[in-house]
Amino acid sequence: MHDTRYGRKVLAESNDIAAMVEAVTHYVAARIIERERALARIKPAARAVASGVHGRPRRGGWRMVRAFLFGLFAGCVALFAVPVGRRVAAAALDPPTRTLHPPLEGALHNNPEI
Repeated sequence: MHDTRYGRKVLAESNDIAAMVEAVTHYVAARIIERERALARIKPAARAVASGVHGRPRRGGWRMVRAFLFGLFAGCVALFAVPVGRRVAAAALDPPTRTLHPPLEGALHNNPEI
């Protein structure tokens, strides 16, 4: 099957494996030739860009290192900030606990055994 702008087109239909291999090989070869002809029609500078070959030296090495270090730092911050943030949020949402028994100070002073 080949998708075109007018719909799908059947490239080949057969039960024979050799015939299907031949049809696929023919299709791939036609696509390669079509691409080469299209590249031959454009200017050499544009051809280099289309082929993935650039004339200037690559300077992206430090950019990759900085991106890695930034990701490492952001991961460490998230690793430590999330548990701390949960504790702070839990402390802010929990009401203060009140004791139901009288203060122990008076009981301690009144009890001679302790």
